[in-house]
Amino acid sequence: MRTHEREVQTAVADSSMGPDDAIFYEVTPDYVNDTSTIPWGVSMQATIERSDGTRQLLFSAVLPNDQASSGLNLGN
Repeated sequence: MRTHEREVQTAVADSSMGPDDAIFYEVTPDYVNDTSTIPWGVSMQATIERSDGTRQLLFSAVLPNDQASSGLNLGN
């Protein structure tokens, strides 16, 4: 997640961002089913919304809820 959060931070600091521009940043947990309590991953998306109404996708990604050392998914 840090990589994508850094992308948003960099875009906000970029000189092309105007005072009326915005970034719509969304993170949604993804579950196996309705009874799951721990997500198997998250869907992340960031879109730059310009004051003139145009939009630019910054990124769209699905990140699994993996334990880095073992690769095991922690979702249920």
